Amino acid sequence: MIAPPAPKLPAGAKVAGLGAPPVAAVPKNSTPKSPGRPNGKQAPSKTIKGYSRKNIQEVVMKIENLTKLIQDEIKAKYKVEELNETQNSIVEQLCEAVVCASEMSDWESQIKNCVNDIEGIQELHTKDEVLDISSEHQLTTYPSAILYHSKKI
Repeated sequence: MIAPPAPKLPAGAKVAGLGAPPVAAVPKNSTPKSPGRPNGKQAPSKTIKGYSRKNIQEVVMKIENLTKLIQDEIKAKYKVEELNETQNSIVEQLCEAVVCASEMSDWESQIKNCVNDIEGIQELHTKDEVLDISSEHQLTTYPSAILYHSKKI
């Protein structure tokens, strides 16, 4: 016996029991719910107790000025208008080393000494107080130095 022909369906219609199960219709102008922070909520700010955000920002600004000083000193020493990649790397290393190894009042003199004798960077050692902060808060030395200096303002 031969089966009767299947009835003709409109284009896109699905026959129950064939193909994918029916999907609930989603209204066109609705936003799907997604995990995350509710609208209007601020991200939590992780702060370390006992440190002033204002003082930390001030230290960061002083470090930015220090970086500019280092760039100017190196440009003058090598008589160039722009620093190359190697020189920019030296600027970053020198800035971090000075910030970690000396008091803010000594930064400029340390910079000038190290720019005149680049080997001076090797003689800069991280202050014990910075290492203590690093250990206490499980931070690397550079952010620890920023916290250290923020307490001195």
